[in-house]
Amino acid sequence: MNTADGALNSLEFQVVGVFQTFSKDYDARAVRIPLTAAQEMLATTGVNTLVVSLKQTEDSDAMAAALADRHGRDGLEVKTWLQLNDFYAKTVEMYDAQFAVLRIIILLMVLLSVANSVNHERIRARRRVRHHDGPGQSQRTDILLIIAENTIIGLIGAGAGVVLESYWR
Repeated sequence: MNTADGALNSLEFQVVGVFQTFSKDYDARAVRIPLTAAQEMLATTGVNTLVVSLKQTEDSDAMAAALADRHGRDGLEVKTWLQLNDFYAKTVEMYDAQFAVLRIIILLMVLLSVANSVNHERIRARRRVRHHDGPGQSQRTDILLIIAENTIIGLIGAGAGVVLESYWR
């Protein structure tokens, strides 16, 4: 490895394990060594960047806040991986927007197909009843009954969806 001054330096290490990430290029070049060994190899006592690996990604914000409180006065800057990786945040944002559009399209398709099926069957049923029972309710009343029935079914379905969604989270 090159030192901070550009000279070549080397140390002997014993391999005690291997690790793998999602990036093949990173895996081909990355090693984990103790900080003191890295400083000795670079012939420096300073640290340019220190990466802290956590077991749970959800702990990132709390850990960043704790480190900033403890070391922020020393002039150290603490950033989470989301703050450093703008590409990831923008990619997630783009996919969220695309999936939102897909959800709306699927919702409309389901809504229209269900409405078509229900309305078709209800209109046929009302015609049969009107044919056998004679002139009963008006066509306007039939339409209002169908709208009320669809609204009640929709509210029940939406309520069940909300309950199931909160259960699976």
